[in-house]
Amino acid sequence: MYDTTEHPGERIRQMIAERHYPIGLVAGLLGINRPNLNNVINCKVALSHDLACRIAAFFADDVEEQDRIALDLLQRQLWHDWNANKARRETIRREVGATFG
Repeated sequence: MYDTTEHPGERIRQMIAERHYPIGLVAGLLGINRPNLNNVINCKVALSHDLACRIAAFFADDVEEQDRIALDLLQRQLWHDWNANKARRETIRREVGATFG
């Protein structure tokens, strides 16, 4: 299991580093620009479904492995968002509870 507060960009950065690929090369092969990839791997923006699929296709040839990688990355994003928004969820619960409770 992984840290559920970890942004998926940390895992993507690790995947790239393990293979010693230059970020600019990876970005070009993924069909995105380097600043966009940097924003994800530096945990500044959320990982999109599209980019998760592109990364999975880049790192795996087998369709089932691509699906596993993409789903893992998207699940990391979901957990990261969920944990980052705990205070907002509590506010919503109070607001809705006061209205309907």
